[in-house]
Amino acid sequence: MFVPQQRPKRGNIIQRSINLVEICWTLTGNHPKLLLAHAISLTASLLAGWVFIVPNYFFVHASIPHALFGVFLLFALASLGILIGNVVLIVGAQRILDGHAPSLREGFRVAAFRLPQLIGWVVIAAIVGTVMKVIQGMIERISSIGGFLFGMAAELSWGLATYFVVPLMIIEGQGPIEAIRASTELAGKSWIREVLGDVSLGLAFLLFSIPGFLVAWFYPSGQILALLYFIPLVIAYGVTTSIYQAALYRFAMTGEVPQKFEPVFAPEVS
Repeated sequence: MFVPQQRPKRGNIIQRSINLVEICWTLTGNHPKLLLAHAISLTASLLAGWVFIVPNYFFVHASIPHALFGVFLLFALASLGILIGNVVLIVGAQRILDGHAPSLREGFRVAAFRLPQLIGWVVIAAIVGTVMKVIQGMIERISSIGGFLFGMAAELSWGLATYFVVPLMIIEGQGPIEAIRASTELAGKSWIREVLGDVSLGLAFLLFSIPGFLVAWFYPSGQILALLYFIPLVIAYGVTTSIYQAALYRFAMTGEVPQKFEPVFAPEVS
């Protein structure tokens, strides 16, 4: 059952954003198991880089059927590894919201139990991703700027609409098609909070990234140190976004304000 959402008032957006960042990063630091889980997911996500490199090779050197199959396969393999890691994170975040310590074993158990739904979602996401990539490539042949804008708009729209797909599959046991429909409906009522979370945590990540960029820019020999700084930062950022996703999902589905998130989701005081 979806609960109607109240939009946060403009005057409180900045303060809520600050509270959101503080809560998510504090919970991340208090639960290093989630950092380990995302490190595993991040390793799998390195495969996703090929999605942006190999397709160009396919389109130039391969026939269209082989190119499409190659892009589809890369999307599917990369997405499955990332998805399993995200499941572990969301399960762990749900336990935190319930006042328990996260369990990697339970996270992987849930991922194994929901594997049919996850594979179905990976196939759908791979098909959609491949289609968007093909359309973007066609537009770029006419206008590079147009192709870039289409890619951004398509990915943003798809991301917002499917924001709750994974929680709906692993918590509610829904199939991927049903989860996409439910997520789209749910996102229509909570997209402002989705954007607020993404922007707030993204800006915090950029702020924390400044020391690494400064070291890499002014000290060329310090690039290795900068890399060692960015790796745990990226891992921690991924955990914060999963914690917020789990909290927003619970709030959007039940209207219940998760523990410690009262400053973010509490009703406006007039």
